[in-house]
Order: sequence, then structure tokens, then C-alpha cells
Amino acid sequence: VRLKDVQELLMGTGIGAGIIQDGKLIHGKNNLAGEVGQMFTRDAHRVWEELAAGEAFNHHNDLDRGASLLADGFHNILHVLDPDIIVVGGGLARVPGLVKKAQHATRSRLHYRTLRKTPIVKSALLSKAPLLGAMLIVRGR
Repeated sequence: VRLKDVQELLMGTGIGAGIIQDGKLIHGKNNLAGEVGQMFTRDAHRVWEELAAGEAFNHHNDLDRGASLLADGFHNILHVLDPDIIVVGGGLARVPGLVKKAQHATRSRLHYRTLRKTPIVKSALLSKAPLLGAMLIVRGR
């Protein structure tokens, strides 16, 4: 299955993303497309990454709260980009139950029913994704 539009999120110390459209990575005018960690979510003075990634996630030490904070960003990504799928990787994706809880929290607050069908899945590659991406860059793909 070839997906047309994919949003790949890497969540760990920070939150970053890659946007793939028509099989090509979108870079943006300033090579900053996908900097979703810099979105404002519920706190107008702190970006999503400061609230939901790495140390912030570990600080609140509450899986439900962490999933809710992640759902804030997923909600925005779904409404703005309307991707075929959101694939979640990085260190936080390895936290047992987090992606599933964030998926449920996201779906419960989406305005459009059709967006609720968009899969939010844990990457099968997890920690291998950066290495494979680097290899593809070296190979010129």
C-alpha cells in the first residue's frame, strides 16, 4: 500500500516531524516544514515540545496527562494537514500504552468524524528510523 500523505512524528527529548506528500519529503521554504514541536497548544507561552516531550513528559509522570498533551498536537496536525496516517516514533513511542491512549484522547476531541478514522500508529522502526533515514540520504534517495 502506497500512502499519499504521511505525517511522521519523532517524540523523545523533543518533537519533530517529517511530512511526506505524493511520496516526497516536504522541506518548506526555509527547510523547516514539520517543526510541529514549535506549535502552541494549550499554553500560549510554551510550545508543544516544552509541554509534552522528554523531560516535561517525565516530570508530570502521568500517562493520561501525557497522552492528553500529545493529543493536543495530534488534533492540530490532523485538522491542518489531514494526512492519510500519523506514524509515531522516538523514545516516547516506546512508553507502553502511550500512543494508544493519545490516539483515543485525540479521537474524542476531533470536530470532523472523518478525521477520527485517520490511523495514529506506533512506528515499526522505532529507534532504527534515524539510522535508516541517514542511509537513504547517503544513497541519494
